[in-house]
Amino acid sequence: MSEIFSVETDRLHTLIRKHLDSPASRSQNFDELIVEAVGDYLSELMEQGFIPHPQLDLVEEVLMEESWDILRKITYGSLSLAEYRRDRPKRERKKATC
Repeated sequence: MSEIFSVETDRLHTLIRKHLDSPASRSQNFDELIVEAVGDYLSELMEQGFIPHPQLDLVEEVLMEESWDILRKITYGSLSLAEYRRDRPKRERKKATC
């Protein structure tokens, strides 16, 4: 039986969200956040199985592109990581009142 894809089960989305929402995150901007999230995901993938070295760059490139798409959707309207984190409580209140 095939597994149904959902945002809640997508590991890359979960890692990006974790880095966005973590007050202890080392990331100072979106670029750093993407690098950390992709690095975490690549590490998990390599624990599960071997990625041939010639394909590693391609896998990383695809993950970076996907991560940027995910990040843009999550942070829509924010021009920086600091702005997103500053405005996040307002956004959460808006969602709750809808």
